[in-house]
Amino acid sequence: MTLRPALAAMAAVAATAVLAGCSGGESGGAGTPTGQVSASSVVSTPPVTSAPESPTVTEHSIPADEVSDEVLAWTDRFCGALGGLGGLSDIAPPDLRQGDVAGAKHAVSDYLGRLDTALGSSLDGLRDLGQAPVPEGEQARQALVGAFGPARQQVTEAKRKLDAARNDDQQALAEATKSLQSIGTAMGELENPMRGIESSPELAAAARQAPECQKLGN
Repeated sequence: MTLRPALAAMAAVAATAVLAGCSGGESGGAGTPTGQVSASSVVSTPPVTSAPESPTVTEHSIPADEVSDEVLAWTDRFCGALGGLGGLSDIAPPDLRQGDVAGAKHAVSDYLGRLDTALGSSLDGLRDLGQAPVPEGEQARQALVGAFGPARQQVTEAKRKLDAARNDDQQALAEATKSLQSIGTAMGELENPMRGIESSPELAAAARQAPECQKLGN
């Protein structure tokens, strides 16, 4: 599932931005301003980790030709709604000099914008998908809508505040990176989005042949 590498990339971008732009700069050798995140605090912060994967739970498997067209189409669209998040894992953390607040601000704002777009696309896809033809699918859909909705709101608000700040506003940058790390932690604790699909024999069979699910590596 491409969501895991995306979450790791999210945390890496946040940590890199903190190290590059929020660690005191070069002016007057001053220490870290009140409320500002320092490089040492990032080093001592445990990395974002996701819950261990548990074995797929299926009572039995069914042949591909027994999957209804309705279930196959719904499952394909479910996977398609998640596809946009996978692109986040391709974004390398910005290579910035320590103390480059303006550069870090721009990089974090750009990443927040991409994350906002990806989460928005997934949310729209999941909401437009409608109720699943089997209960396990509906539970998976509702869980993701419930998680992605607040996360996107937090991303949107973090970007709005950061973009409104001055380029040398280290406090605004620190708050934005804290928000990004918080989102990465919360999403990293999500259950594998495909686990609910795989718990249903019919949905699992559909996922094995749905084109969009194959793109997710399932």
